[in-house]
Amino acid sequence: MRGVLWLLSVIPVLHVHAQNDVRHAVLIHELYPDPIPSRGLPNAEFIELKNVSTADIQLRNWRVSNGSTFGKIATSFILKPDSLVILVSPGSLASYQAFGSCISLTPFPALNNEEDTLLLFNEKDSLIHAIAYNSSWYRNPVKKEGGWSLEMIDPSRPCLQSMNWTASTSPIGGTPGKPNHAAGSIRDTTMPWIHHAFMADSLNLYIQMNEQMYDKVVSITPQLDISFQQWLPPLFQVLQVRLRQPFPKDSLLTIWLKDLTDCSGNTSPPLSATVGRFATQVNTQCVINEVLFDPPSGGSDYIEIYNRSSEPIDVAQLMISNRTSNGLLSAPRAIITSPLPLLPNQYLLLTEDSSWVQRYYSPGQILMLETALPSFADDEGTVVILNTQGSIVDELQYTASWHHPLMSSAQGVSLERINPMGITQQPQNWHSAASTTRFGTPGYRNSQSVPYTLSSEKILTPSSLVISPDQDGFQDILRLQYVLDQPGYLANIDVYTAWGTLVHTIANNQLCGTKGEFVWDGLNMQQFPLKRGAYILQARFHLPNGNVRQQKIAIGVW
Repeated sequence: MRGVLWLLSVIPVLHVHAQNDVRHAVLIHELYPDPIPSRGLPNAEFIELKNVSTADIQLRNWRVSNGSTFGKIATSFILKPDSLVILVSPGSLASYQAFGSCISLTPFPALNNEEDTLLLFNEKDSLIHAIAYNSSWYRNPVKKEGGWSLEMIDPSRPCLQSMNWTASTSPIGGTPGKPNHAAGSIRDTTMPWIHHAFMADSLNLYIQMNEQMYDKVVSITPQLDISFQQWLPPLFQVLQVRLRQPFPKDSLLTIWLKDLTDCSGNTSPPLSATVGRFATQVNTQCVINEVLFDPPSGGSDYIEIYNRSSEPIDVAQLMISNRTSNGLLSAPRAIITSPLPLLPNQYLLLTEDSSWVQRYYSPGQILMLETALPSFADDEGTVVILNTQGSIVDELQYTASWHHPLMSSAQGVSLERINPMGITQQPQNWHSAASTTRFGTPGYRNSQSVPYTLSSEKILTPSSLVISPDQDGFQDILRLQYVLDQPGYLANIDVYTAWGTLVHTIANNQLCGTKGEFVWDGLNMQQFPLKRGAYILQARFHLPNGNVRQQKIAIGVW
């Protein structure tokens, strides 16, 4: 996702030639971003190149860039076919010459330890190879802490990113100037798919793919009035489509793309994406929908956001925070810096460990971002979503006491919003996730969610005439939606046995608006589940002037 922003902001400045007949003739074959602590290699970064063509290649005036610094090869050097060369800073040249052919880059572009994008250009400024690495490429929690190089596995798959790289297994931490220890063969049969698509403005549509694509024209239906389309360097994962006429505001369109072929030659079936122009303002229509603040052992907190509006929302316009013990907002954190659409009725999951979420819940294909989250206490805390202007979009002050009272432990159980259109800070609008979903529904519809509909024919409309308070995800709660002719009514709602014994009070002189809801979890006054049978729900709404409205509903507990 970081790469999308980089593409849109930096590439126009580089003026690179995207495709040419020498692309991938020379590859970035090994890199050493974090040399400390050393396992035997010099305490200095290096980048290794490999000539995979059949011709001698002169490297004078070739450049390597990290997007901000451009290091240049100022000396003459012929790189033979199937040969390697080590690129280092001028000050590290002597220490690496013992490992093989070595030349300096002036200046040497510093390699970020966690993530970076490296670009290789020839003397004509043609882009030859590019990688966007991050620390997950090590595939090893120890080695990513430093002292080990990243090695390319299969040079015949230069477009592959993470699956074609791994940490070196050399005893000294890397293999500069030598064949990679990780060398092997990779079979790529994965078809490309659309990660997301968005309108950057009224004329420019961007389609982000999951992998590097073959640079060719894509067929788009329904037919759009297109000025031009191009796959954007350096990774060729983003298709820019420029329209001649502005895309209508407040409209959504599902487009279909054909002839999508990745760099390995895999062609996908027709793929679809829904696009629309972003909402001009991110307001209260983006809500907190689920929170896991006390994860199981080995797990991670997560926050789920839901778009209940009719317009796409740009997630890059959202920030997340919490509150300190004295009620002050902590420094807000950007969720993502590049444009990402959250479509109407779509869920977004935020977590610090996406791989754990997939292993534990198996949610399938969801919109999920791995991002740093504020600290959320296990007993009570605050989740705050803000826009980039600093205005609060939604805020939830949660407490573990909102969980189902029969739970012996709330660890590993998320709190789910029952009604996405209801009030965030209403305890009755939250419920423990069902056991049938492993006590969480990250990235998809909540187990306790019920469609929000109101009836104008009666005061109260129950979500069901049966409640089954056994925490299996089916009719665990009863939602009572009300519609009144004016605000200011006080509600009293009681539950009786068929013989007239009071067993529970749902509302006691609770102030009502003109519409809203009450929630009952099927427990009695002692917080135990009611026995099976028929019960009478007696509702009484009265105004201070004496006006009273009443209703009885028969409810079965099963």
